[in-house]
Amino acid sequence: MKKLDIKDIFIIILAICLIINIILRQKNKIDYKVDDIEKLNKKNELLTSQNDSLAKVNNTIDVTLKELTKIISVKDSMLYQNTVEIQKLKNKRNEIPIYINTLDGNGVAKSFSDYLNSKGKTNND
Repeated sequence: MKKLDIKDIFIIILAICLIINIILRQKNKIDYKVDDIEKLNKKNELLTSQNDSLAKVNNTIDVTLKELTKIISVKDSMLYQNTVEIQKLKNKRNEIPIYINTLDGNGVAKSFSDYLNSKGKTNND
């Protein structure tokens, strides 16, 4: 064999230490923390059940909101119709005096009599 110098001896010693270190490390027990994993699984199940109950409540609230939205849209359309009717009545408020101003005395009396007769007939029917 060749003559070994200090560098080669040092490399051999380090190689032996590395092999011993690898062998000793394999003997170490690996802690998988099974208890912590089980606790986290239980918490996950609890949170999942709470999430399901919240989803049911959300669905109920969504249905209620849809019904309220429908009611609001109906009320809104009724309000719009009433506003249009009020505007028409406000516009007609000034039409009667204009119509009466164009009639003479006999025409006003005749129109008033016709109006009363037509209202009287509908009330008696």
